[in-house]
Amino acid sequence: MKKRIIIPLLIFIIIVIIVTFINSKTVYLGNQTRVYLLGNKIIKTNKNKKVLLKKINVYKNGNILKGYLKSAKVSNEYDYYAVSKSNNKYDLDDLIVSGTLTKIDVVLCDKSLKINDSTLLEINQLLDTNISLDSIQNYRMISKDIDNDSTKEKIIYISYTEDDSIYTNIFVVDNSEVTNIIDFSVSFDDLGKSYSLVGIIDFNKDKNYEVIVSRVDGDSQPTYYDIYKYDNNGIKEIK
Repeated sequence: MKKRIIIPLLIFIIIVIIVTFINSKTVYLGNQTRVYLLGNKIIKTNKNKKVLLKKINVYKNGNILKGYLKSAKVSNEYDYYAVSKSNNKYDLDDLIVSGTLTKIDVVLCDKSLKINDSTLLEINQLLDTNISLDSIQNYRMISKDIDNDSTKEKIIYISYTEDDSIYTNIFVVDNSEVTNIIDFSVSFDDLGKSYSLVGIIDFNKDKNYEVIVSRVDGDSQPTYYDIYKYDNNGIKEIK
C-alpha cells in the first residue's frame, strides 16, 4: 500500500521539479516574443497562451524589479504584463523579464546617443556611405565583448534620412570588420515598418551575448523582438 502511494508521489515531485526548472528559465521579450532555455539551447516561440501567476525578475532601464507575470485575454489573445511586489503594473512592451532562478546579464540601450564628427566619420568609412550629421534620426551603440574572445565589439544602430527615405543600419564591428544585422530603408510615402536596437543579453550565461532587435511591421502593429547570435561564423537569427 505504501509503495502505491510513494511511487506516484515521487513521480509527481519529479514532474513538478522539471516543470519548475523549465519555467524558471523562461524569458519574455515584450508582448509577442517568448524565449525559454532547454539546457543551453535558446528556443523562441510566439505561442499565445495563458500564463499562470509566476515570480519573475523584470529588467528595465538597468534596474531589476522583482514581481510576477500575469496574462489577460483580450480579443481572443493573451496580453502579458508584469506586476511588482508593490502592486504596480508594467506593460511588457520594451520590458525584459526572466524566471527568478535565472540571473541574466542584460545591457539595454533605450536612449539615443549624441554622435560626434569623428564617430560619424568612422561609421561612414565602415559602411561606405556619406551620412551627414543633420540627417541622423537616431544613434545607439554598445561596446562589449559579445563573443567571448577577450576583445570588445561594437554593436551600432543608426537611422538617417536621405532622398525622401529613412535608412536603418544595425551592425557589429569587430576589428574594423562589419557584420550587418539590419540594412533597411523605407520611403516617407510608405512608412510603417521599422527596426531598433534594444540591447544585448546573455541568455544562457555562457559569456556569448545575443543581440535583441525590436521590429514593428506597420502602423498599429505590436512590437516583436528578433534575436541574433554573433560569432566567428557571422550573424544568424535565432528562430
